[in-house]
Amino acid sequence: MFYSRSANLIVAMLMFCVALPAYAQTTAQNNALEADTLSFDDGQSTIKADGNVKIEKNGQTLSADKVIWKQADDEMNAEGNVILREPDGTLTQAQRMVLDNQLSEGEIYTFRRTLTNQARLQADSAVQSDEGLLLKNVGYTACPECEDPNAKPFWQLRARKINYDKAKQDVIYNHMWLEVAGAPVFYMPYFTHPGPKVVRRSGFLSPRIESNKAFGFGFETPYYFDLAPNYDVTLTPRISEKQEPYLVGHWRHLIAAGTYDITTYAHQSDDPLLTSDPDEDLNLGFEAKGNFALGQWQTELVVKDANDDLFFRRYKIDDKDQMESKAVTTRYIENGYIRIAAHKYRSVLNDQTDETVDDILPSVTHKQDFANPIAGGQLTMTNQLSHDRRALGLDITSAKSSFEWTREFAPRHGVVWEMQNLLQFDAYHYDEEASDPIQSDNAPHALAANSISLKASYPMEKLAPSHNQTLTPQAQLVLATDNDRYQDVPYITSPTLDLTRASLFQLAAPNDEASRVNLGVSHGLLHSRGVETDLFIGQSFNLSDSDYSLASGYGDSSSAYVVQGNLAYQTADAKMALTQNLRIDPSDNSTLRNQVNASYQRAGFGANVDYSFFAAGQTAAESKKEQTVTMNWQMNDYWQVEALNRRDLRNDRDVLSSLDFVYEDICTLVRVSFSRDYAEIDNIEPETSIGITFVLKTLGGTE
Repeated sequence: MFYSRSANLIVAMLMFCVALPAYAQTTAQNNALEADTLSFDDGQSTIKADGNVKIEKNGQTLSADKVIWKQADDEMNAEGNVILREPDGTLTQAQRMVLDNQLSEGEIYTFRRTLTNQARLQADSAVQSDEGLLLKNVGYTACPECEDPNAKPFWQLRARKINYDKAKQDVIYNHMWLEVAGAPVFYMPYFTHPGPKVVRRSGFLSPRIESNKAFGFGFETPYYFDLAPNYDVTLTPRISEKQEPYLVGHWRHLIAAGTYDITTYAHQSDDPLLTSDPDEDLNLGFEAKGNFALGQWQTELVVKDANDDLFFRRYKIDDKDQMESKAVTTRYIENGYIRIAAHKYRSVLNDQTDETVDDILPSVTHKQDFANPIAGGQLTMTNQLSHDRRALGLDITSAKSSFEWTREFAPRHGVVWEMQNLLQFDAYHYDEEASDPIQSDNAPHALAANSISLKASYPMEKLAPSHNQTLTPQAQLVLATDNDRYQDVPYITSPTLDLTRASLFQLAAPNDEASRVNLGVSHGLLHSRGVETDLFIGQSFNLSDSDYSLASGYGDSSSAYVVQGNLAYQTADAKMALTQNLRIDPSDNSTLRNQVNASYQRAGFGANVDYSFFAAGQTAAESKKEQTVTMNWQMNDYWQVEALNRRDLRNDRDVLSSLDFVYEDICTLVRVSFSRDYAEIDNIEPETSIGITFVLKTLGGTE
């Protein structure tokens, strides 16, 4: 049987704890001896103690029915209901102990040890010396103790002999087997793992057993290579019934400047379930991450790539829609920072178009908050230089500078005022090499935009013995420059605005902004009976000739209505909450967006429902309607049920379903998982998975 490194260390420490703790030795002479009767033999330096014997020495407490202490021979013989209690709470019980004067070496017969985590260790005998520790007929379990003292624990690890070699730091097992419910289920004639003082050592890690459609039944057996104190490698081959071996390699390295790790995936296969190119039989994936400190610069590095767009989905590594590699280095200065970055994008699901950005190299940003107020307000300056590269369409180099000034005025007559100004300068250069019809002779090379806003809010509060109410009307006037020429800049012809409660009273980037009036009102209620409500209604009115996309929610003359409501009710043992976000078309009061979240929590039980509806044109050409339900039920002290269902209501089909049954006590974790992924992407078909995880706590597990 193989165990994880951490589990190996824990097992070794537990086995080591069978011995009397030499690590607790001290030169302090704080000794005490109590008994019903005491006798002394000065000639032989012997003390005999009978009845309720108690000896305190070196922070340890030894109790027994009878003790014969031969000090000259460095021997203490304790018999009858012997109990040795360590300073950390570890308790050893035995019929007999023969110890040295320091209670650190000797022999123990028919003993039982209870560790601080309530795990128990039993053996017929234990012998500790300077060379190590020898145990015979050993049993170990972390299961809670049964009411019947003769009952078998749910699981226990048994071995005929365990030898701990201090010099080599090896724990060696002879004839080891695992018992579950009293029945042996796994046997190994010989097994070894590092001792408790070993931080790392090469060896096998926990195996993993799995089954899926592409691989069939298979298992992984990771092997860890401890190459040096600051770097290591883990190789994980996967052997399966349907495929050639699949290999994963993971490299970790600690250097003076920071840390990085590299993971590579390699598999020889022409299975259509694992590749989209029938001529490619070697599937490769690569991931790397690193964080470094070079002088005053903090650097983050992320690399992700594969020879197949859907490699990470096919091999169940992740389901992200895009592979991104980036290098970002930042230097923080007083009241600001300088950031230099490079990005590489690779779309996984969508076809490339002339608007697809393949690389951003370089991207340089400088941000500075001015320490001293300017005209009574806070001023922030941001400068950015970037170069976007495309395989299709135009490469564009842009330089931008923006200045944000904000000032809040002290309330006057109950009205809170806030003034904000955004000023932006832009310069563009268009690469001619990849030119296509998208480029216009009128594409501007230099632009400027400015927007200013004045916002007023008037909070009104009503206090009553049983509840508090707050009513806050808000109004904002936004004046913006005419930004029609920005529409001639390729790829940014339409504003990227999205109307929400949070964005309604926030200024957008000056090139996207338009003159408008924003109105809104919010009402809040807090009741002493545990009821809390919050309601907001708002709308924006366009004062300019700017055109907005349907998905933005703003409209050419007036925006959609934005409505957000929150309702919560809480008692001493339960809580219910309901949140709804609506976007309503003012022309016919039809619903454009509806997002609802309902949750219920009670001791041991929790349920959550998410519902979302988007009319056609809000996020895509077609409408979207989806529902996700999750549930977690702690049935009793040991059993738990977890469930999830995500359903596409528009097409009346499930997207993802899962159901987990979990049993957990202080010694054991068992999880049975059922999941069904209904996604159909490229030649990836829906798949059902069943998994069983069985963990013996403090020993590791098999999945």
